[in-house]
Amino acid sequence: MLTRRQLLMAAAAAQLPSGVFAGVGDADASRASDIAHRKGGADPDLCSQVDVFIGTGGHGHTFPGATVPFGMVQLSPDTDVARWDACSGYHHDDTSIMGFSHTHLSGTGVGDMLDVLVVPRTGAERLTPGTLSRPEDGYRSRFDHASERAEPGYYRVMLSDSDVEGELTATARAGLHRYRFGGDAGGHLLVDFSHGSQESADRPTQITEATRLLENGRIEEAQAIVSRLRTSPDPPLQVLFLSGALYSIRERYGEAAEEFRLILARDPTPVRPRLELARALFMARQYAAARYHFEQVLASPLPEAVKANVLAYLTLIRERVPSFAFSFDIVSDSNPKQATSSSIVEIGGLLYQLKLSNQMLFHLLLQA
Repeated sequence: MLTRRQLLMAAAAAQLPSGVFAGVGDADASRASDIAHRKGGADPDLCSQVDVFIGTGGHGHTFPGATVPFGMVQLSPDTDVARWDACSGYHHDDTSIMGFSHTHLSGTGVGDMLDVLVVPRTGAERLTPGTLSRPEDGYRSRFDHASERAEPGYYRVMLSDSDVEGELTATARAGLHRYRFGGDAGGHLLVDFSHGSQESADRPTQITEATRLLENGRIEEAQAIVSRLRTSPDPPLQVLFLSGALYSIRERYGEAAEEFRLILARDPTPVRPRLELARALFMARQYAAARYHFEQVLASPLPEAVKANVLAYLTLIRERVPSFAFSFDIVSDSNPKQATSSSIVEIGGLLYQLKLSNQMLFHLLLQA
C-alpha cells in the first residue's frame, strides 16, 4: 500500500532533478522514482493505491465513505456521533454501525453535520440507535472490518446483526445506496432526520431536542435550551423560530413578533414565520401590521384549510377596525360565526397546527 510519505516523495520526484533523494532510504527512493517515471510519470490507476481507511483510527478524524472531488455529498457509515475521536462520524475501533448519513467532515477535529441517516434493517423496527456497548438495544448493527471494502467513491460493508449488505457510492450531488437483505424477517429502511453530531451521547442535538421538548409541552426545558442558543450573535433561523414560539406560548406577543421579524429580515420568503408573525401581531392588537402580513401570506399558495384560517383572522380585524377595506373573497369557512376546525396542515414542508378554532374565535369576539 502506498503511504502518504511515499506519495509525496513520488510527486516531488516528478518535479525535481535526479539525486535529490540521495539521503532517503534506498527502498523508498527506488519506489518513489519508479512511481514517478512509470509510463511517462503517470500511473493509470492511482485510485487503486488509495487506502481510504487512513486516519479513521487514533485521532485522525477521517471517514471511509463515498464522495467525489468537490461533491455535495459524503455518504459514509456512522459508528458514533458524540465523542471527539469519532467527530467524522466513524472510528476504526468501533464495532457497530448506526447507519449511513450523507454529510461528513474529514480531518477537522471538530464534529458537525452527519445529516439524513439511512438505516437498513431486518426484523423488528427500532427508533433509537442503542449504544456502542449494547448495540442490540437499538437499530445499530455489529460489523467486522474484514467485510469492509472501500476505495475512492465506493464503500461496502456487511451488517452482521441485521444481515444486510450495504453498498454506497456518490455523484457530485447525490448519494446512491444499494442494500441486500438476508434472512426471512423482512427488510425495511429507517430515515432519521434528527441524527447529527452531538456534544455527548446523553445530550442530543440541541435544536432537535428543544423542538421535541416543545412539541411535548415541556416548556421550561425547551426554554432553557433555546435561551442558551439565543445568546449567539447570529443564531440559526430555527433558534429564532423556537424563541418566537416560546414567547407566543407565554403570551409575550410583542417579543414573539420581533423574533419572527428577525427571521424575515434574513430571508423574507418562508411562509411559516410570516404566518406566526401575523398571529403574534394580531394577539398584540397591532391589527394594521397583522393585516399586512396575513395578506402577504394569502399571496402564497396555501392549503385550503390554512387559507380559511387566515381569512378568519382578517374577518376579525375587519370587525375591530372600521376603516378596514377587505379586498378578498370571503369563503363560507372564514365566517367567524361558523366552525373553522383545528387541524394540522403542511406549509412549505413543515407541519403547522391551526390555532384559530371556533372556540378561540368565540373567545376573541368576547374580548373585542
